[in-house]
Amino acid sequence: MSATTTANIMDLLKERTAEHHRRAEQQPLQQALVKGTATRDEYIRWLGQMLHVHTALERCIESAAAHEPRLGIVTPEQHGHPRLAADLRAIGIDPASIAPSAPTAAASVEIHTAAKALPVSLLGFHYVLEGSKNGNRYIAMALRRGLGLVPGTGDTYLDPYGEQQRAKWQEFRTAMGAQAYSDRETQAVIAAAGRMFEGVSAICADIA
Repeated sequence: MSATTTANIMDLLKERTAEHHRRAEQQPLQQALVKGTATRDEYIRWLGQMLHVHTALERCIESAAAHEPRLGIVTPEQHGHPRLAADLRAIGIDPASIAPSAPTAAASVEIHTAAKALPVSLLGFHYVLEGSKNGNRYIAMALRRGLGLVPGTGDTYLDPYGEQQRAKWQEFRTAMGAQAYSDRETQAVIAAAGRMFEGVSAICADIA
């Protein structure tokens, strides 16, 4: 069994998901979020669907980490579901009132299926969501203007680390890259990342 080198899996992830990433960024809702023109209703619906995605993924990771130690690089600080729930409450929405859409339910099935088949592949899903925080900081700035959000109220999912964003991303990138992965595992992680990009695209397309 050959093992992927430290930098290789991260380079491969960036290279082989580039087209998925590009398509996701071109979604009308993503464009509206970046420009700060998304409506309050669209933002609420997006937060609610991402809450379901993060909850599914983070519960699977926590459950699988006991027998797949490589998942231990995903720390509670990186979890999105507590911030998403808090953001919804901050803008007056009960998180439990938002049901998963069909694309969100499909993404959750993908996550649970991967968790059963090859738990380490969950890192591919997480890589996409953790990496999205790099751009989400700018979305937070735009939505503060567009929706009148007060920093730290309703926007903590988008901007969890503040000025530490770059350092936190590099820390995660280094930790993920420092682990060994077989060729099969590498391909599974990359495939999972691609499915997460496509899943988020479908969720956004269903909203706007």
